[in-house]
Amino acid sequence: MKKAIIIGASSGIGKGISLELLKKNYKIGISARREGRLNDIKKINPENVIIKAFDSSTEKNDILLDYFIKKLEGVDLIIYCSGIGIINKELDYNKEKKVNNLNVSGFTQVVTHAYNYFVKKGSGHIVNISSIASEIGNGIAPSYNASKAFQANYLQGLRFKSYKLKLPIFLTDVRPGFVDISIGVYMALFSSLLWSIVIIITKKISKDDSAITILSYQSVFMTVFCFFFVLFFWETPSTKTIIYLILSALSGTVLHLALNHAYKLVDVSMTQPYSFLNLVFASIIGYFIFREAPDLYTWIGASIIFI
Repeated sequence: MKKAIIIGASSGIGKGISLELLKKNYKIGISARREGRLNDIKKINPENVIIKAFDSSTEKNDILLDYFIKKLEGVDLIIYCSGIGIINKELDYNKEKKVNNLNVSGFTQVVTHAYNYFVKKGSGHIVNISSIASEIGNGIAPSYNASKAFQANYLQGLRFKSYKLKLPIFLTDVRPGFVDISIGVYMALFSSLLWSIVIIITKKISKDDSAITILSYQSVFMTVFCFFFVLFFWETPSTKTIIYLILSALSGTVLHLALNHAYKLVDVSMTQPYSFLNLVFASIIGYFIFREAPDLYTWIGASIIFI
């Protein structure tokens, strides 16, 4: 029976690879931070799945690999699927460090330990799930693209090393392109539907209530609704974040007062064309403040909306 280790197997490509290997009668060792999701995979084939909850950014991946190698009594294939990308327009070093801890340090420790193991074994196969992001830089997430480029070049270096050693150690760099739409996109679409409902309700009650009264309803209901999620996901904001929150609250209050009053005075259909100006202002702000020029897809999408 062939044996494999998959680092970062709790979701996405890593989970998919794990399930496919089980179908091909592999015995696998899988790791990720979320133990519950690892157990879901183990339930499919308990006899052939060994799990270990682990954070690969902690730089103790050699211990993790040795644990799996011992449990599996040897291994033929080691796959590194762990990775993280963080939008970092302000170029915060701590965000860059978090990405590099996993995508560079974690990756390097796994691959070097795996490679040295296969040298002693005399053969083996290392696979890294990289990205087409390795081909070009990224202004809003520099460390992600740079770290993927590091991975691609590192594996290329090890290929040269294997050639010189004349050992059958194979190194595969998988660079996925576009993937399935994430839940975040669906949530954005769903929020648009909810916003449409809010507009209709606001128009209905604006016949009897003032803009301030309607705004009060909105604030109270949003506070109650969000409080439940705050209990589980609260993070104490920094002073800078608090300032931004205050500014967004003030601008949001003025916005909704103006909208509520507009809905009271005219038909909703007359106000909606002005909302398209969001695209214009967002593009201007993005260009002059964040140095982001609208790409071809942005222009196409904007044209469809305006038409």
